[in-house]
Amino acid sequence: MIINAIKRKRQEIIRSRRRRKIANIAKYSLPGLVIGVGCGLLLAPKSGKETILKIKSDVGNTKENLENKSKKIVKSVGSSIENKRAKIAESKKRIKEYFDKNNDLIEIKASFVKEPDEIEKSNSEPDESELKDNK
Repeated sequence: MIINAIKRKRQEIIRSRRRRKIANIAKYSLPGLVIGVGCGLLLAPKSGKETILKIKSDVGNTKENLENKSKKIVKSVGSSIENKRAKIAESKKRIKEYFDKNNDLIEIKASFVKEPDEIEKSNSEPDESELKDNK
């Protein structure tokens, strides 16, 4: 038992050291990567101005594309909601028609259902009048 506990503790320490190493690597390499990409773009064979203009146009195009896609999504969601509302309204209408059509049948079936007071009476001891009737 003690040996297993020591092994588990040792493994936990090793895992935590690995996590710290990975975190340190990510912490220092990501900014370096971003800086490297930025410098690579600015120092590319094209002039810096051309590259900056290309980046600006790409960002503008991306903005327009996002706006167009978001408008399409809003329209599709709106039409989907309207379709669901129409289906719900149709279902409500059909349910109402069913109950209006079968109201008499439903009332007959409901008359066979016992009220809570009636259930309690049937579960309690019989009255004296009921006992006389049974004799």
